[in-house]
Amino acid sequence: MTRRSGNIRKSEFIPQKEIHIIAMEGCETEYIYLDELKQYTRDNVKLVLLKNINHKTKPTDVLSKITTYFKHHEREESDKAWILIDRDAWTVKELNKVCKDAKLQDCRVLLTNPCVELWFHYHLANEPINDFFDRDDCQGKLCAIFPGYTKAKYNVKLILDKTLSKVAKAVRIAKSTDLPGSSVQPWPQRQTTRVYLLIQEVLQLPEDVREVKNRTQKERGKLAALERGRKALEQAGNESIV
Repeated sequence: MTRRSGNIRKSEFIPQKEIHIIAMEGCETEYIYLDELKQYTRDNVKLVLLKNINHKTKPTDVLSKITTYFKHHEREESDKAWILIDRDAWTVKELNKVCKDAKLQDCRVLLTNPCVELWFHYHLANEPINDFFDRDDCQGKLCAIFPGYTKAKYNVKLILDKTLSKVAKAVRIAKSTDLPGSSVQPWPQRQTTRVYLLIQEVLQLPEDVREVKNRTQKERGKLAALERGRKALEQAGNESIV
């Protein structure tokens, strides 16, 4: 088992890195983004990316990469584990299971509903977008606004540069679509993404992003009001049928 500590005199003490171990569902898509992200992380942060070279995309298979990693590396108190998965066509039972198993391993599940391309949309949009028909619709519409995009190869610098402005915007939009109360659910039932939770942990975002709390709350309030209105209409429709 690998250890990261050694015999270091107090006068030579070097602050330990906060290591984030990240397993992902995709082989290339998420890896390209996160590998570029490495150069912008806070000084005390290190990202360890567990690339899905075997193309095993089942949620429990993605989690197993975290399990295997810690069999060979001693887990430090400051270590944080994450898995990035898509809603895709996985069943509720499968998603509930991986969330339950991940919690037992102190691992956070960052699920995007319907797919990771929604997170990329948030870099390019100016307001929340959550009306895609399915993952194919989400991916197809991203290709229309992201020149040259494919899941295996894309110019990540078009959405991720040293200003971090587009990332900051994506975080704000993602937070606004993760409605109050939904964050306690094991995975988002509506179209949104929780990738922002990782980004907030590892990046020092621009000052203006940390000051949009009121704006974010207003956006969440609007979305919550729309959701309540939709449910009221559904209920009224059901009662009229009866």
